[in-house]
Amino acid sequence: MLGNRQFSELLLAMVYIGGLLLDFGVYTFPVEEINYQFCDISSAIYKSLWYERSSKDRKLLQFVMMKAQSQNYVSAGGIIAININTFTSIIRKVLSFYTILRNVLNK
Repeated sequence: MLGNRQFSELLLAMVYIGGLLLDFGVYTFPVEEINYQFCDISSAIYKSLWYERSSKDRKLLQFVMMKAQSQNYVSAGGIIAININTFTSIIRKVLSFYTILRNVLNK
């Protein structure tokens, strides 16, 4: 069984890791929502009668569609893209690491 000091250190570590994951999630979910909104903009323009406009308007609308379809993301120091897949991957790895540590410490 854990002593009081070990329990408090474990609790502090859990709060710290939880705070880091919460901070990461605060950035992840809005970025994902923005990506969905850009995709919706592109779809709305494509479904409109954009091809019946003047050539100047068609060029502008094609440019808007092209820019809206490009993948927008926030990067963590230019190393990894922050999105929902990255967030779930990190959660899985943290929980796996915790399970391995718990099994090792209990033996």
